[in-house]
Amino acid sequence: MNVFRGGRCPVVLPQVPCCPAALCSLTQTVRRVQGAGGLSPFLALFLWMSLSSARAQDARAIMNKMDAAYQHADSYIGRANVDDSIIYNGAPIRSENVAVEIKARRPNKLFLNFSTRRGSRQVFSDGFNFTVYDPSPNRFSTVRTAPTFAALMPILQLQAEVVATYDPLYFLSHGSIPPEIGALQVSNGTYDGQPVYRVTGVVHEAARQSLSATGSIVKEPARNNNWTWWIDKKTYLLHKIEMTAAGKKMNASEVRAKTTANKIISVTVFLRHTVVSAGTTPAPADDAFVFHPPSSAQERQPRTAILNRKK
Repeated sequence: MNVFRGGRCPVVLPQVPCCPAALCSLTQTVRRVQGAGGLSPFLALFLWMSLSSARAQDARAIMNKMDAAYQHADSYIGRANVDDSIIYNGAPIRSENVAVEIKARRPNKLFLNFSTRRGSRQVFSDGFNFTVYDPSPNRFSTVRTAPTFAALMPILQLQAEVVATYDPLYFLSHGSIPPEIGALQVSNGTYDGQPVYRVTGVVHEAARQSLSATGSIVKEPARNNNWTWWIDKKTYLLHKIEMTAAGKKMNASEVRAKTTANKIISVTVFLRHTVVSAGTTPAPADDAFVFHPPSSAQERQPRTAILNRKK
């Protein structure tokens, strides 16, 4: 989950699963031929491509099972720590830690609580209303909620400045592994003593232009974002997510880099999403999703109205 700061708190694709027996047989064949001292370059290339294709199919099948685990869950309760850093010249120049609490119940009930060193933000969707509450100024805004988690995501981004990207909330809300995740590979491992699948993938971002916080135009070159997911072998729920995006262009003044002001610099963005606890039962009670305004809380206009007024 990416939390926008701005001075504030911040269709399962059918896949043919890899056949373990066939993969094992292929590997053994390669070893036997190599041991006999004879393997033509063309056969070696074919076998290597077959093995790579099998691994990619296996990785996507595991990702589909992970997505299905979230899609079939009627409810979800979890806590996570999200750390993101901006790295310049090998050293972090800006970092942020966000503690996240999530409660969800289909089709459209959601509670989110974000806490940072600068403040906190809470989000409520009780099935009828969508409310964003900032405890520090003790202000809230309310709009009509959406009928499903998928339909809630644009409202969450617009009203609460929160984006779910390839994390538990994303997979609760989307019924497929997006095709833009490519070059999938899987390996076995453990995480905190639990057997996991470690799946890596690459998301390609096309070249584009963006507007910096200072109003200057920043030309972003095409780049690859490298993702890794640690997936529990028993529940298929996520334990951890990491993303590294090198070559992102930013204005130095935005990140207070020790270089010429307004200079465009190339940085690496690193994100780590660590799941502290997660489960699909018991289902949260209705009251967990209902916003009860604290005493003297002030209602403000939702961001939709504010943005429309600025046009």
